[in-house]
Amino acid sequence: MHLKEVQHIAISVSDMEKSLAFYRDLLGLEVMMDFEVADNRGIETVLGVKGLKMRYVLFNNKGASINLLEIRNPKGENVARKLRPYDQCIHHFAFAVDDAEAVYQELKSNGIEFVSPPQDLGMAKACAFYGPDGEVIELMEFLRRG
Repeated sequence: MHLKEVQHIAISVSDMEKSLAFYRDLLGLEVMMDFEVADNRGIETVLGVKGLKMRYVLFNNKGASINLLEIRNPKGENVARKLRPYDQCIHHFAFAVDDAEAVYQELKSNGIEFVSPPQDLGMAKACAFYGPDGEVIELMEFLRRG
């Protein structure tokens, strides 16, 4: 088996407009596609959900794309805020940045809740913050040290 690369990350969101304000307007991601899905047997089969109705937004991220899914039928619940850092789940995803401190300050000034300020991890500076539905997002500034 040979896996090539991570193709996309899909995040189920409670309010697409709120999530667009965060990912598009605040983080600056570019929307590539925005469409409704209903009565699509192929997608229902892949996701294992009958009667699926959702809005699907795909962002261009120069690599793995980030997809937002606002599932309208069936209705789910927000479990992200119930998860603890040591629970078994998809823990977080990360963006590479040139200056973690600058991005941290900008997001903090926009009211974004952080787990911690940037920390020096040796090879990188990193910090994590919460998205609109409690998803954990990390910033990574890779350091060049002599």
